[in-house]
Amino acid sequence: MVDILIIRNNCDDVSKYTNWFGKGLKEYLESKGFSVVDLSDADASPENVSYWLDSASKRVAKAVIAFDHGSPDAFWGEKNNQLAAVIDNNNVANLANGVHVYTFACSTNANNGVGQKAVESGCYSWLGYIEPAWILLSEYQPLKDCVWSYIVAMVEGKTLEECEATLVQAYKDRESLHWIFKTNRELLLLRKNQEGMKIITLTTE
Repeated sequence: MVDILIIRNNCDDVSKYTNWFGKGLKEYLESKGFSVVDLSDADASPENVSYWLDSASKRVAKAVIAFDHGSPDAFWGEKNNQLAAVIDNNNVANLANGVHVYTFACSTNANNGVGQKAVESGCYSWLGYIEPAWILLSEYQPLKDCVWSYIVAMVEGKTLEECEATLVQAYKDRESLHWIFKTNRELLLLRKNQEGMKIITLTTE
């Protein structure tokens, strides 16, 4: 069993850069005392995601961090260097049960989408976007730092509400740099099944 699962494919021009968001993340999380599996590129397959997130086996204890394409009904990984749904409306009740999920992906938290269904089916929380999120097709460090801010807050032991506020503030602090920061901030949504949760304890305090 590990604490955190990272999912980040790398099979097209966009996921090349969302994959880069996760570069160095495993090492950072391990430096904070967490055990981590990083499913990157071809490893971000439906079979591997199912192996780690099957609720019957419970191989991931705390959280999923997912950088990739998304849609209202699925979060996408890859298979044979092509996009492939790895968490969708058909399997989310099993794969997201009993964990927190943080996504940088388009539309996974749309109304009646996969994020909402996840939380209704036993996922502790799902932070995502209600419409397509924006990136720059370059290794743009300010955006990576912004995306990481929620993760940093999680592993520092902050409540989900505090983590969300940290991410919102990170977007606001960078709005003068590019229009995508304001746009992405306005599309954020945190769904959760109770108040005051922390990923470290998985309890309310």
